[in-house]
Amino acid sequence: MHPSDLAPALIALDAEVTLQSANSSCTIPVADFFSPPTADRRVEHQLEPGELIVEIRIPAQLQGARGVYLKMMDRQAWAFALVSAAAQLSLKDGIVERARLVLGGVANVPWRVPAAEEALVGRPLTPETVAEAAARAVAGATPLAHNAYKVTMARELARRTLLAAGGLTP
Repeated sequence: MHPSDLAPALIALDAEVTLQSANSSCTIPVADFFSPPTADRRVEHQLEPGELIVEIRIPAQLQGARGVYLKMMDRQAWAFALVSAAAQLSLKDGIVERARLVLGGVANVPWRVPAAEEALVGRPLTPETVAEAAARAVAGATPLAHNAYKVTMARELARRTLLAAGGLTP
């Protein structure tokens, strides 16, 4: 499982990373920088041999946007997340204008959850809409035999993170 605390937050903020080699430079979304390993490529990123990360840019967020990152872990400090969640919400008059939800510790790369985001956009932020979005965040999850407990943890952490990002009490 991908252990980074920073990566889910950067993806929720729509950050970009600039990669540079001796001959070229390119900027891509952090969400595209991470990719699941394949049979031909056994790494979880798009960094090519000879490339360096030279910049990470976080774009200006919408006015009033709020973000939260939470994680569940075995110990109090210095532990990798069993499950983590990063959320970024923009609300106007109580209606969600923009939503980002990214789960960590549940896949080999940070997992953005568009289905959960779609459950919120254009709707009032209420405990009920948040619960629906959190349920969508884990809908169709296919855990391994030894980590099925993470589905419940991910749903609950997504719910708490979205509530906190919306300024509601988790």
